[in-house]
Amino acid sequence: ESVRRLAGPRRAELLGPMIEGSLLATTAIGQVAEARPDGDDLLLSGRLELLPALEGADRVVVWAGTEPTACWVDPSSATIDSDPPPIGMRASGLSDLVLTDVAVGPDDRFAPGDTDPLLDLARLGLAAISVGIARGATENATRYARERTQFGREISRFGAIRFHLAEMT
Repeated sequence: ESVRRLAGPRRAELLGPMIEGSLLATTAIGQVAEARPDGDDLLLSGRLELLPALEGADRVVVWAGTEPTACWVDPSSATIDSDPPPIGMRASGLSDLVLTDVAVGPDDRFAPGDTDPLLDLARLGLAAISVGIARGATENATRYARERTQFGREISRFGAIRFHLAEMT
């Protein structure tokens, strides 16, 4: 439903492929790029960190400027930096997007409020990544507690360890 409420000049061009799954969009939620006017265009610059699914994305929603305006950006017009993300997030497909004077025309800007549905989807995606990281941490801690022995028995049998493992679930 959130995708169907998407508005803006590119709605017809992007909405159908997004619903079909042939177009992948991601967002730089919570980060703002610098923007300066250049005629009708905005020139975007800055480093946006830890964007999910950036490597396969066809479009990125980027907020830019001092009064942030949401813009569609083609990631091929920028540099993708895929240095390994922090420990615990390496399997989540996070990369940085480096913008250097990337031109965004008026048709690739959202009107205020038009990005609310995208924010809903972005929050859902980030929540899914977080749950996956937590699940992986719990599985690894449980496996380690069953393998590690101290005083001749598995540490998973100690009350303090059991308590911590239970708190993780």
